[in-house]
Amino acid sequence: MMCCIEYYTSERYGPCVLKHSDNPYESKTLREYSGTRFCEVYEADSANGTMLLERITPGTELKDIPALDERLAVFCDVWRGLHISPADKAAYRTYMDLVSGITAYMCGCGDHQILCEKMAKAERICRALCEKYTGEMLLHGDLHHHNIFYWANKGAGALLTRRAWLATRYSTSRVLS
Repeated sequence: MMCCIEYYTSERYGPCVLKHSDNPYESKTLREYSGTRFCEVYEADSANGTMLLERITPGTELKDIPALDERLAVFCDVWRGLHISPADKAAYRTYMDLVSGITAYMCGCGDHQILCEKMAKAERICRALCEKYTGEMLLHGDLHHHNIFYWANKGAGALLTRRAWLATRYSTSRVLS
């Protein structure tokens, strides 16, 4: 995926970021959060992948917060606010789509037989869990200490991953691995 970022100061919005991305989910996902956990989307042309975003600086990466209790408080604050039900669930790929895609890829490669068998088993387990635990919500597909931040003017938040998925509450534990 391609991404291009430029920094500007807008007369209307102040410090902002002009971002071009070929990720079709990014502006939609950012708008779902309305600037609460991620930067705010001021304007977007989703068809062309262009967004004018709030510029949040400076921020402290979770890994750079010295006290463990403070790091845990920031992580928990982010975690509590991340799992929302999107307005248009059909607009997102699901975690099951991801697992099925990996399985199809592994099984399509002749030299990955063991991985194919393991992924086929993982796909069966994932499908059973997704059928049992419903209630889909957005899943941040890459939540870790390098993209969780604390901003003095905004509080705890996370950088949007290029991997946003629709998943059951069960699947959200995957981001901790």
